[in-house]
Order: sequence, then C-alpha cells, then structure tokens
Amino acid sequence: MENLTEKQTKKMIEKAKGSWKVFNEWMAGQTCPLIDGKCGYYEYDVARFIRYKCNPKNEPYEEWD
Repeated sequence: MENLTEKQTKKMIEKAKGSWKVFNEWMAGQTCPLIDGKCGYYEYDVARFIRYKCNPKNEPYEEWD
C-alpha cells in the first residue's frame, strides 16, 4: 500500500462518484501521512471508503478503526 496525495485521492473519490466533503468528514480523527509537508492519505483508507460505495453508513462495525 502506498501513501496518496490529496490530488490522487480526490481523483479516486470523484471516479467512484463519491463526495470529497463526505470523505473528509469520515476521515476526521484518523491518522494521515505527511507527504512533502502536506496532508496525505493512506491507500487503505481510500480503498475502504470506495468499497463502502462512498457512504460511511455502509462501513461494517468490524472494520471500524
């Protein structure tokens, strides 16, 4: 898994027809990597969000972290 920039993450969320605002609300309080001094995202988290069809309500309790 790799770290993703904000630009890469936005592109993936938009391609999945997700909302950047909803994604950021879902990410609140989660750990993010720094990439060249800027906030990045873990590929794992982005993939999970997309797997839930970009709807945090679809996240199973077992996968909460």
